[in-house]
Amino acid sequence: MKSYYKLLFIIGILFLWNCAATNTTNNSLDESENPTKKSSLSQEDIEECRLYQSYQFDYWKNRNYRRTIYCNMYMMEMNCDNSIEYPVNYYNLSRSFLELDEVKIDSAFWALQQGLREDGNNETLLELGAYLSKKSNNTEQQIYYLDKVISINDKNPRALEQLCDIYGDTARFEDQIMIIDLWLKLELDDISYRKAIGEKKQAYQSLGRETSDVDKERWQSDPSNLQYGFFFLQALNELENYDDLISYADEMLMYSDSIQDDPLALKILELKAESYLTLYDNDMAKATYEELYFIDNNYKYAIEISSILVEEEKYEDAYSWVEKAIASTTGPNDNKIGKGESYFQRAEVLYSCAQSCQDPSGELNFWDKIIYDIALEDYSMAYDNGQYNAATRKKFLKENYISSPSDWFLNASDVQMVCPSCDNDKVVPSLKECYSFIDRKIKTKVN
Repeated sequence: MKSYYKLLFIIGILFLWNCAATNTTNNSLDESENPTKKSSLSQEDIEECRLYQSYQFDYWKNRNYRRTIYCNMYMMEMNCDNSIEYPVNYYNLSRSFLELDEVKIDSAFWALQQGLREDGNNETLLELGAYLSKKSNNTEQQIYYLDKVISINDKNPRALEQLCDIYGDTARFEDQIMIIDLWLKLELDDISYRKAIGEKKQAYQSLGRETSDVDKERWQSDPSNLQYGFFFLQALNELENYDDLISYADEMLMYSDSIQDDPLALKILELKAESYLTLYDNDMAKATYEELYFIDNNYKYAIEISSILVEEEKYEDAYSWVEKAIASTTGPNDNKIGKGESYFQRAEVLYSCAQSCQDPSGELNFWDKIIYDIALEDYSMAYDNGQYNAATRKKFLKENYISSPSDWFLNASDVQMVCPSCDNDKVVPSLKECYSFIDRKIKTKVN
């Protein structure tokens, strides 16, 4: 009989063991199939956590910081972090301590640490830690929190910018450059980009490096980006490194599919032309401005070409180009500023031509004075269109160079109007060949 009971006991143990093993296995399978964390709170407590989370949010929104603190502290007592869906808002709790009339920085740090214990990789809380550290004037701790943010997400622009500022202020330029390089990998707006580049240039300068290398590195990372290329050329221009500017400009323009449809390509071509001018390579400067003019009939390009030709004493060609400038700024394309600049340049062509053609002794004949009369008209037109620097020239010509009634009486007494390019036997002095291209007319000053 005892043997019988022993057998039943053993069978019972084996049965219970088998059930326990089966139950454990089933539980493990359930957990692997549904890894979602389950709340350890009762439904009643979860509902209370939900309500208090809603309350604290409303209080925070209405800047009732004491009630925000109360709600979140109560939620901590209730272990609402275990409710999963309605956890304590440690950010609001920490910031509320900071926003009280009597700032409680220690309490703010305490609340922050509670939140980081729950989620040590929370970027928002880590950024708050950096902010609290700044408030406490603890730079190293601020760096610690921001470094932690970057280790989690190296594309966080706020953290990168703050680290850039801190490293710059503390003269840790190598670290600053490393952070800026990360920052520049992001798609930045123009203000942020300029700040990053400016800070990197200052860091380079502090380390004794060439600042233009900053723009060069940025462009070389994406050679087809003409905006980066243009910034680099501007840096070379500031350094007066014109030979390199021309060379790099040619390389950049190879990436432009159509210069006439690309405003940046035109700007690069302009910098190239200006560099040739600065280097006194007038032939290449003129050729580049001609290329620009044929792409975009801008009066400024025609004026630049005219100015170059004046330097070369090719007055007829200079006059022809400035006529194009005037034509492009009048009529349907009326442009007061453009007209003023164009008329001023035409007056300069005439003035320089007369200076070149008059007798070396300084004695003026009738035709010299007629050219100065025509130039005076253009200076007056320039002045009327906003080129007030023409006033000095106007005054000088009136006082020294223009024709007088007696000049007309002695040299063209029976003539009502003269024109350098027009044949007129009644004018006593023969026309100088250097004025023959000028087809403008001047009325007699004899009543």
